[in-house]
Amino acid sequence: MVQGTMSAFEYFVKQLDYQVQTLEMILSMKEEGKSVEEISEFVGVSPTEVNKARPKHLEVAKEDLNRYQRRLKRGL
Repeated sequence: MVQGTMSAFEYFVKQLDYQVQTLEMILSMKEEGKSVEEISEFVGVSPTEVNKARPKHLEVAKEDLNRYQRRLKRGL
């Protein structure tokens, strides 16, 4: 592979990592008592996405990320 490029799978893992980080940020701000509008503006997602964010979604996303990162390290 040409240095500086990434495979579709690597890109997928990177996007999943971004999703985990976003969910963590949303949920922590919700716990702090921030409004949906504040969270939406700060994180850069729609208010609908803020309302849909749940701890279970974060748990599932983290499990998926860990599984796919292990695959990536093995070269699959």
